[in-house]
Amino acid sequence: MHRWIAVCGALSLLLAVAPMAAGAEPGGPDRLPNQQEVYEIKFRQALAIAIDGGSGNATSDGMRAALKDFYNDRSGKPFWIDGGKLSTAAEAVIAVVGRAGDYALKPSDYPLPSVPLGTGGAAATPDELAEAEIKLSLAGLNYAHDAHVGRINPEQVSNIIDRGSTPPDPKKVLEGLAKASDAGKELLAYQPQQPQFELLRKKYLELKSGKTTQAADISADASVVDVTATIDATAIRLPSGPTLRPGDTHPQIAMLRQRLGAFLAPDAAAGDENSYDDVLAVAVRKFQTDHNLADDGLVDRKLRRALNATALRKDVALKKAPAAKSEGSSAALDRIAVNLQRWRWMREDMGDYYVLDNVPEFLTRVVENGKVIFTEKIVTGKTDTPTPTFSQDMQFIEFHPFWNVPNSIKTGEILPKLRQGSDIMEVQNLRAFYKGQPVDVYNVDWSNTDIRNFDFQQPPSKENVLGVVKFMFPNHFDVYMHDTPSKSLFGKDVRTYSHGCMRVQNPDQFAAVLLEHDQGWSQSDVQRAIGSGGNQQVRLQKHIPVHVAYFTAWVQDDGKLATFSDWYGHDRRLALALNGKTALLAQEVAIANRAPKAAPDPGFQDSTPNFLQQLFGGN
Repeated sequence: MHRWIAVCGALSLLLAVAPMAAGAEPGGPDRLPNQQEVYEIKFRQALAIAIDGGSGNATSDGMRAALKDFYNDRSGKPFWIDGGKLSTAAEAVIAVVGRAGDYALKPSDYPLPSVPLGTGGAAATPDELAEAEIKLSLAGLNYAHDAHVGRINPEQVSNIIDRGSTPPDPKKVLEGLAKASDAGKELLAYQPQQPQFELLRKKYLELKSGKTTQAADISADASVVDVTATIDATAIRLPSGPTLRPGDTHPQIAMLRQRLGAFLAPDAAAGDENSYDDVLAVAVRKFQTDHNLADDGLVDRKLRRALNATALRKDVALKKAPAAKSEGSSAALDRIAVNLQRWRWMREDMGDYYVLDNVPEFLTRVVENGKVIFTEKIVTGKTDTPTPTFSQDMQFIEFHPFWNVPNSIKTGEILPKLRQGSDIMEVQNLRAFYKGQPVDVYNVDWSNTDIRNFDFQQPPSKENVLGVVKFMFPNHFDVYMHDTPSKSLFGKDVRTYSHGCMRVQNPDQFAAVLLEHDQGWSQSDVQRAIGSGGNQQVRLQKHIPVHVAYFTAWVQDDGKLATFSDWYGHDRRLALALNGKTALLAQEVAIANRAPKAAPDPGFQDSTPNFLQQLFGGN
């Protein structure tokens, strides 16, 4: 039993058994405990129950320990209640918690005292006062946690999202609130302090109040649906044909594009309507998921049958730009709310100088002292090999890098070719090693050998899939930023083409900006390193934070809200989590967390000189 209960028992015994004069008959105590003493006893009892989790409060072990230590340090005295009334600190915290909705949080998640303390109503009982004290402590603790890191853990949404932020220490939260001259301001300080978070929050408030004109623009984005239109599903039927994969070109793909028009974003026009691009792949997978088919993106016999037999109903989400939507659109609010949550996952201190890769925007930024000093286009991961979200420090920049082939490409691309007796090793200038020793792959029986035990490497050359420079920030996802020979991809609006890494349009300029900051290099120094043709690693004197993010809403310098498509479905899943739709969320996450499938593109032949460059562009 908690020692405070023992103290209460001892105190009760002490009060009940008053000292007696010598020779006096036993009698009652000299006095009864006064109201304050009764309150203190009741408070300690209620506190002990709360710490042990017996009062129904959703209190974590960390919070229980914090409550115990905090009140123990205060000798069991209350903080939020003063003379039977709310303290100034309590009133300030209640005001902040009551405005939780202004930060896309839910006030109902932080229950507050319901008794009329100090408002002229009936006097609260000691039990009510003790309960109010505990509720206020828990409200402050839970609000600080959710404001700082959010209500949702990243793994609830996807296994490729890492959180850089750290949950606040519960005891330090309570100690900070107790010491602060303004407890409300202290509590608000747990919200992200990044300028972009506050800009987004203001847009959120404008949208809620109906004072913004941008809701219709947001609603027209690919992630927001309009259910008012109808499509005749029998108008377009796909005939029998070959199995089609992303990257294929075939006349039936134009028919497929028309048939799935309801699932396509309004900006989904293809350069070649017969080309199976990543935008169409998103639509195919969405249709497969909705109709309980394997979401592999393959246009095979099963998918054709489902497409030809299933009528699109009015309740199917039609991705088109509607006429003006309501300015209070819940979908638009969800869009901003999920992005506010993402800021809570970011590192508290992003650094005075850092790189921010925004995957849905296909853009990298270099930020110095809060000011963007460089931007560049990037190519990001395909929908089935998405770029992860995380923060790590860049440690070195490598000129003329070696490309170490990842296991997914070994098993999915190289192994089938070797089993066919292909000369892919010579054509692509690949080398193989086993335990560090060179291996002749044509003397290996690949029918019963695990290719993952071998290292495949492409040395520096003009054909190297990493181009002339890569930027290394070691991470467990094994992705990085690099150059690419496939420069034509930067001319496309949608740039989801990689196996997860980020390709940079002008890596020489990017390298010059970073190395000028770190080592005083000039553009000429970078060009000399590139011109040398030899492998060179430049270790950074001070590591540069790299934040790979997934922001689909961003307030631009002119104050306008820009939105970007939800290529990987993270918005959709996070919105389900925030709105408590756990059953749908579980289905979505199970699909999203499946291992990526790497399959060779049959349109490329071994004789194509840039087979790997065109197919992969590196990682």
